[in-house]
Amino acid sequence: MVDIINTLTLIFVASSLTLFIAKRTGHPAIPAYIIAGIMSGYFITEQEQLFTLVQLGIAFLVFLFGLKFDPEKIRDVAVDSHIAVLIQVVVIGLVGLLSGLIMGLDIFHATIFALAAALSSSLVGIELLEKEIDFKLIHGRLTESMNLVQDLIAILAIIILSSTAFDVSTVSTTLFYGASILLAGFLVRRYLMEFIASQAESSNELLMLISITILTGFIAVSEYLGLSMIVGSFAAGVAVARYPYNLEILDAISSLKDFFSAIFFVTLGALLTLPNLNVLFLTLLLVFLTIFIQPYLTSVILTYLGYDSRTSFATATSTDQISELVLILVIQLYLVGSIISELYQAVILAATITMVTSSYTTQHEQELFTRLKKYNFPLTDTSSQKISIKERLEDHTILLGYDIQGKKIARLLDKEDEPFIILENDPEKIDEIKKKKYNYIYGNAFQEEIWTQAEYERAKLIISTPPFSKVSQKVAELETDADKILTEQELDKARELLQKKDVIYVNVPEVAAVDQITEHLIGTLNDVNYKEKLRRKYMLDIRNYLESN
Repeated sequence: MVDIINTLTLIFVASSLTLFIAKRTGHPAIPAYIIAGIMSGYFITEQEQLFTLVQLGIAFLVFLFGLKFDPEKIRDVAVDSHIAVLIQVVVIGLVGLLSGLIMGLDIFHATIFALAAALSSSLVGIELLEKEIDFKLIHGRLTESMNLVQDLIAILAIIILSSTAFDVSTVSTTLFYGASILLAGFLVRRYLMEFIASQAESSNELLMLISITILTGFIAVSEYLGLSMIVGSFAAGVAVARYPYNLEILDAISSLKDFFSAIFFVTLGALLTLPNLNVLFLTLLLVFLTIFIQPYLTSVILTYLGYDSRTSFATATSTDQISELVLILVIQLYLVGSIISELYQAVILAATITMVTSSYTTQHEQELFTRLKKYNFPLTDTSSQKISIKERLEDHTILLGYDIQGKKIARLLDKEDEPFIILENDPEKIDEIKKKKYNYIYGNAFQEEIWTQAEYERAKLIISTPPFSKVSQKVAELETDADKILTEQELDKARELLQKKDVIYVNVPEVAAVDQITEHLIGTLNDVNYKEKLRRKYMLDIRNYLESN
């Protein structure tokens, strides 16, 4: 017990120091954690402690991933993301399998090598794109959906390859146990979670303890049946992922997420050892397949499916790392002596390298894309094919965003018979726009071709509703005579935008809310019927919004 405390103390002291330096110098957190792990590794003699810590870290993070699991999310970009991920996994998997066999690995080890090359990390990908996913940007949604499918493939691989033997009977039994645990998770979610949450009586602390109890229970059952704890962790996450209770649980345990993320990345760095030539060659091949071949193939597939080059590139650069679930599989196989040391070391080293490089490619994705486009790199000037324009546009309005504000503006423009086109990057909203038969382009606001397709130089008005500074800045810099209405959250930046040419108004939600409340206060004081009119109006607005969603 004292050894574990000493190890954790060393880990957190080292990670605090490196993270502080990283934040002050503008570097991502993941490389800082891994450097802390490398530093800590020299002072940690008991490697078994590291194996325990990294498995616990991933088990908890997989639980969080299961907690966010929503089958509806798969449908949002299902067809495109599923096609992309299946083609990518099959092609890279086959290339990895053949490469492993050529390298002298047997079929079992070559399969592990192929899984490492083909599957990317949901932990890293979603962690780096958390804002993009929350804001429902296309590449964030695509990445999330692709990671979900890849994690399900990885969990299936863990169930099969963790079998004590590979005869039909043993594998069938293992698959049955794995499917039973996952089914139990879905049944708890479907029939029991609402009752369990109601007993907590809105106590977040009690709800958190219940969810942790469910987690430990599923892990215990999983290990009793001879399965990886990862299977139980994911099933437990699915079990408590009932909306809206999962949001309360996520809020309650959000600090634990950072704790276990730090443990995972630091212990990953501490597991690194000096490689021999064979390990180094296997590592370099894995890294090449993961950070070059896999992203390029993903970009090709998404471009072929009709996405613009900017979206395809952004999605591809968020999947250029080795899956943490493959790491767990490799560690567990190594602990029971089922995998050769060289492949184990190669996967650990390659995972570390790709997780570090991925944090930088995601951070500097825009600059990378601009540089590649400057040199006419293939697939960097492809326009979105997901458009619908019924007639040539002129003296029209370009509406960026179709959320609450965008919907009201679109209804008004349609009612006034004003020509307009909507630029939207949320697949759910596109389906609704199609039903309304509005002109639209499904794409990213930072892609130049999107604006060209929208005939921005012929527009008379551009309205941007997303409250993102980069989006507002992009619209403000468009060379056009069209008037511009933008949205910004910060007053200082709003003032700067108003200095730009043709920007006639900047909507600051906080200021607009105060103005609206003031207007309603004056109305209430001067008109006895105003309160009832106001209540009815907003009840109607909210009902219309809920029905449209």
